Amino acid sequence: MNYDVMIAGAGAGGVPAAVAAARRGAKTLLLETGAAPGGTMTAGLGFPVCGLFENEVSRPPRLLNGGLSEEFFNAVCEADRDPVVTMGRVYVCRCSAALFRSIFERWLDHKNLTFIPRITGLEAETSGGKIGPLRFRTSDGVQQTVFPKQVIDCTGQGAVIRQSGAARIEPAKLPLAGFAVRLCGIGPDLLLSVKVPYQLRKAVEAGALPDWCRFTFFSPGHPDGREAVCKFSPPAAFTTDETFAVVQRALAVLRAEIPAFQTLEIIECSPAVLQREGVRLKGRYVLTGDDVRAARTFGDAAARGAWPMEYWDAGNGPQYTFVETGPFYEIPLRALRSETFQNLWAAGRALSADSAALSSVRVIGTAMAAGEACGRAAVENVI
Repeated sequence: MNYDVMIAGAGAGGVPAAVAAARRGAKTLLLETGAAPGGTMTAGLGFPVCGLFENEVSRPPRLLNGGLSEEFFNAVCEADRDPVVTMGRVYVCRCSAALFRSIFERWLDHKNLTFIPRITGLEAETSGGKIGPLRFRTSDGVQQTVFPKQVIDCTGQGAVIRQSGAARIEPAKLPLAGFAVRLCGIGPDLLLSVKVPYQLRKAVEAGALPDWCRFTFFSPGHPDGREAVCKFSPPAAFTTDETFAVVQRALAVLRAEIPAFQTLEIIECSPAVLQREGVRLKGRYVLTGDDVRAARTFGDAAARGAWPMEYWDAGNGPQYTFVETGPFYEIPLRALRSETFQNLWAAGRALSADSAALSSVRVIGTAMAAGEACGRAAVENVI
């Protein structure tokens, strides 16, 4: 079947890319290995949405990007009158995984857009400097072949980039990954955000837990405080089972040491260990950490970012480097377009950036804006 634009990955970059293309009249196909849209945001169990606002908490929050980013924020505001909160030197937007998914699902209801979840075995052929056709299997095992004019990789692990043999960037080392656990049965205690990491650090020092448990964050996720999300940061090489085994040990420590956790129970967990960095596109420009730090702007700017470079070092945990000289930096369109194939684009964790820059552009708000820019640009290049 023929399509104007095909997008792989229905996460924070892929859904806006598909919606932007479909709304501009392109016959659009969105493929996803999971059962529903949402990507890392829903797998990470929601809150917070980072990267929507300019880099200045000294004044009221201002959105970095219009378009679908603004539409998304307005939809969140309809459900939560005051979703913007301050975390240190930045603004973030409070949003549950369920709300995030519902907004994306509503966007995908468009006559020009076909969404196929649970695909497997994605393969790409190339010819004459272009990608296509692509093959995959649907959830019932049937092989499909599609012929897209433009292709956007928003998979986070560069699935199309790797399959096609496009020029790519591979990380020299991997940062810590992520794994979220939603909890209930929590008693009243206003100091849990301090007590949880303190008790886990004590357990690490006593040899009862591995070192990476020191970097765990606890976020109350419900107004009455009886539900919360714990976000762990296992090594990137850990399997889901290995990570969950350590999580259970950590929760046992918390039950034993914190009275409010005596009846603690797990509601749900991330379906997999969530990588923060992987294979990505080598584009016509590689965005650098220096570009982010210096708030650099570009003549072919496609989107804006402002989140600090947030690198999760395996030995030292999260390391933050802030945008220094302005309220935002820009992502050039060249960093979204392959230097190898005329019709290949990428957004989210798959766009063209070094490891330092990627630690900023990978966040949800920036991925949404870059994805939308990819969708628009792909339509403009449909032949």
